[in-house]
Order: sequence, then structure tokens, then C-alpha cells
Amino acid sequence: MKHLFRAVICVGMIAVLSSGFPVFACAAEIVSSGSVRYVSPNSSGSASPEVSTYGPGGLDSSSRGQSYKNITPAATDWSKISQTRKALVEEAKGLLGIAYSYGGDNPQSGFDCSGFTLYIMKQKANISLPHSSKDQGTVGKEVSVSDMRPGDLICYDGDTSDPAINHVALYLGDGKVIHAAGTGQGVREDVWNYGAVMAIRNVLND
Repeated sequence: MKHLFRAVICVGMIAVLSSGFPVFACAAEIVSSGSVRYVSPNSSGSASPEVSTYGPGGLDSSSRGQSYKNITPAATDWSKISQTRKALVEEAKGLLGIAYSYGGDNPQSGFDCSGFTLYIMKQKANISLPHSSKDQGTVGKEVSVSDMRPGDLICYDGDTSDPAINHVALYLGDGKVIHAAGTGQGVREDVWNYGAVMAIRNVLND
């Protein structure tokens, strides 16, 4: 894919920085070989931009997002993890390889990033989340890296020049996340801080 001069705030495919590093997001539409336009579904099912200035409920600047790059969380002590959280992880791992689908929120249609996390939470914790990575970034309570546990949500910013949440993943424990990474990627695992972390949310409130 031709390198872009900068990452665009997005919710979908993979944007590529001039450095060559990929930035995952949730839904994208390529409009030409030199530019990418990114959109996300709104509540009515139509397309609307998912870019917005990051507000209350998470980290307060894009520089904070970059500060996690060299942090490795402690190994997860699974003896202290609740059965609900273990069930979330098990359910999520069972969906590895499911295709990415813009607006998707089930295994049959495929998933986008927020559709994947809302499906997992509904199935195993009976929690209803909004179908928006930005909105999921304000649900529940914020936790620190030292306190995050399997089943927490980690929200990302694909363009640190304009702090905004545009991607979300589920923390698996032991420094890894699982997410619907984008077109051609599907549900996959990655290191937890592969991108600029904007918020870590405990939506279980436990």
C-alpha cells in the first residue's frame, strides 16, 4: 500500500505512517491511492465521521498516549481474575480470525472494532455498550496500567497530533489485546501498546 504522509484519524482499515508503521482503526474507505477517508456507523446505521476531540473520562492529551510505548505490564495473576473476566477472554479468543466488517457486531456478519467489544461484553457480562469506540472510551471507570485486568477495554488514537479515540480493543492479560484490526486483518492479537493508548476502561465496575 502506498505510504501516506501522515496517519489520518480513522475507524477502519490500516493507515500507514510515512515511517512505514501501520495504524489500526475501525472502518475505512479508500478514495484514491494517495488519500484515505475514514467513517463509522452512527446509531441509524448510516456513515458518519467518528473523529471528535477527546473529552472527559480518559487521558487528557496525546502525549499521554505516547507515554505507554515502553511499558510492559506485570504478568497476569490469573488466580485473582474473576470468572466473568476469564469468560470474556475465552469468548474473545474463540473469535480469532473472524473477518473484519464495517458496522459488524456478530460472528456471522463479521466485526468492526467497537462491534467486537460490544458483542463480547453482551455475551459474557450482559453489558450493553455503544457501537462507537469513542463512546466506549467513556463507559465505566478509568484504570491505570498497573490496575488493568483481562476484560478491560483499551482505547487508541491513530493520529496523536489531534487527540481522539478511534479504535478499541479488549485486554487479554499478559500484555496483549485482541481486536477487530481492520479490513484484511480481522480479529487478531497484538501487544497492548502497539498504538497510542488514550484510555483504559473498566466497564465491569468490579
